[in-house]
Amino acid sequence: MGKVSRMLGAAVLTGVLIAGCTNGKDSGTVGNKGKATETTQKTETKGWETFGFNYGNTRHVPYNQITKDNIKDLGLVWSADFKELDKEIPGGNQGFPLVVNDVLYTTTSYNHIFAFEAATGKLLWHWKPDSIGSFKNFGLNVNRGVAYGDGKVYMLTLDNKIVSVNAKTGKTVKIVKISDAIPEVTAENGYYETTAPIFYKGKLLIGCSGADNGVRGFVMAYNADLTPAWDEPFWNVPPRGTGWMKNKFSGGGTVWMPVTIDEETGIMYYSVANPAPDFYGEDRQGDNKWTDSVVALDTNTGKMVWARQQVSHDLWDYDTAASPLLYKATVGGKIRKVVSVGTKGGEWFAYDAKTGKPIYENVSFAKISHPNPTPKGTLVYPGALGGQNYAPSTYDPATNILLIPGIEQPMIIYAAKNQKDNVKNGGPGTSDFGTTMAAATNIKPYGTVTAIDLNTGKKLYQNKVSEPMRGGFTSNANSIAFYGGGDGYLVAMDIKTGKTLWKFQTGAPIAAAPTIFEKGGKDYIAISVGGTSTSSGGGKESKIMVFALGGNKTQMKAAAASDNGAGHGSKKASLPKEGTWITNDAANKKAELLLISGYNGVLSGMNFNGYGNGDMTFTVPLNWEIKVDLQNKSGQMPHSVMVVPENTKGKVKDFKLAFKGAQTPDPLAGFIGSKTQSFTFKADKEGTYLLWCAVPGHGSMGMYVTLVVDGKAKETTVTHK
Repeated sequence: MGKVSRMLGAAVLTGVLIAGCTNGKDSGTVGNKGKATETTQKTETKGWETFGFNYGNTRHVPYNQITKDNIKDLGLVWSADFKELDKEIPGGNQGFPLVVNDVLYTTTSYNHIFAFEAATGKLLWHWKPDSIGSFKNFGLNVNRGVAYGDGKVYMLTLDNKIVSVNAKTGKTVKIVKISDAIPEVTAENGYYETTAPIFYKGKLLIGCSGADNGVRGFVMAYNADLTPAWDEPFWNVPPRGTGWMKNKFSGGGTVWMPVTIDEETGIMYYSVANPAPDFYGEDRQGDNKWTDSVVALDTNTGKMVWARQQVSHDLWDYDTAASPLLYKATVGGKIRKVVSVGTKGGEWFAYDAKTGKPIYENVSFAKISHPNPTPKGTLVYPGALGGQNYAPSTYDPATNILLIPGIEQPMIIYAAKNQKDNVKNGGPGTSDFGTTMAAATNIKPYGTVTAIDLNTGKKLYQNKVSEPMRGGFTSNANSIAFYGGGDGYLVAMDIKTGKTLWKFQTGAPIAAAPTIFEKGGKDYIAISVGGTSTSSGGGKESKIMVFALGGNKTQMKAAAASDNGAGHGSKKASLPKEGTWITNDAANKKAELLLISGYNGVLSGMNFNGYGNGDMTFTVPLNWEIKVDLQNKSGQMPHSVMVVPENTKGKVKDFKLAFKGAQTPDPLAGFIGSKTQSFTFKADKEGTYLLWCAVPGHGSMGMYVTLVVDGKAKETTVTHK
């Protein structure tokens, strides 16, 4: 059972609901004795029917009830805790809700879909995949939303499927594998799906994730019945074996966020991610087009109209990640149709929508310093998780201002020495960052809010905020912008002046932008809460909160202090005390090892005691009995450990045990939570082995440390690089 809280004024009403779920095949979950619960309110809802409110992805609504004068009366109307509604839902939430026909549709990590009465929070149905166990095999488990069309809700799943669900009942309509139409799109080849699709005039338009894994990025169109609408996908990079893709480890060019569409012309625009390997470019010579680009296609045919690259031969993982915005703006005193986008490299660009001709280029909104990476390490600004990440901008036509959510998160990048060094921990279908990155010492990441004047292309102001901006903006007709921060605050600001008008502490970091809808003349603001594991100590909660004038003003306890890890990498950050890692009992020839997975942000949480890529070594005496205790500090990612042969490096499946019983229970699925999992084995064979996270993809991303069984050792010891 789970709880949905409804809040009106100072009163708090908590309703206990039966949170049923589907099995992902044909079992919609409903209330009222098995019949689908339908909204009974008759007042028309002016909703939010596609990812960016409109197909231009401007996230600007015409609703005007909330003003600068009455905004002080905003409060919480209802909220839902997804982890209470279903215990399998992990922490972290990057869902961007839709509101259609009085119903709010939103997703969680592990590809759950929930439908609520938008204004009241009444749970209508909950769709749950039947293959939830397979989703635990992915380092990223987030989902950013659904598309609505033809009476159905559409979602892309982590294991590369497209799901259509009846929007009224929550029953499965159809599930197809993307690999049915595009054979190479499988998890084994490094693909996965985190983004929301877009439904436009009977077509479902999708991208893909996995650029860092060396996949070949694409966009594709499907019909409403999930049959292919194009003869083939549009590939963002050349065929394997040709051009700069001649090396088998090259790839990239995926599409992290939804496409943008010009309804007047039928042209779609989308952003393309980095080339791979990320930091090693010797074997992908040239510009690496069309990575780090904006691409325009004909929506009907999938043929290119134009493309523009923002970063040539990227060595810093500076994706063009966020969706482009399409809008009509005053530029140099004249009205022009503009496509604009910010990049992770900290620069903003604007193009003519018809021709792609640049209007403004390389407008910086972050500190920029990116010398070529070296094997010894290079300090880079704004960092591979910095600049404008996936968080969306908003354009306000009344002020002619565009707002950019920025991140200042400098990193030290360690490049590979050569191709052999680059691929030592992986191959096609595994993360291969060429090779690692780590947090810059004693530099705390923070966020920025940058306002761009479209008439001149210049910055009007830039505000610093305490945590990286991973949520993004939404604006209303009164030139008020709303955004969520890593500090847990939902904030309203005056777009013209940049001044804060109102803020509300939600109790957990926010990593998605708000959705605004209207019901009976009353405006509501919905926001996903829970954050991301890559910054601000996020990835522990998973909630949705809805606000309106007259709601409850009682704020939540502030989120915990942040742990801003570097992301990928094997360099150490803060570590647990080494004295707690080993307990020796030489008299009885026994030792106990403590492993803490996901201890900090290094390797995006893919670490044991803060180390990965074998950089920590436990040496144990021959024929000793070794007990291994595993604790998982990640609230979002499952982890496990098993002892495997040293030649396991690079594998994504078919792991073999080096010693009988040397694994945690169900190592492929792993576990989340504070409970310790343990196993005991006898170290009766000399040699070098790996303490390996067996959740597929984790070990190949560097989540392993070294175990040496030594016949000359007198007790267990630990060393590290």
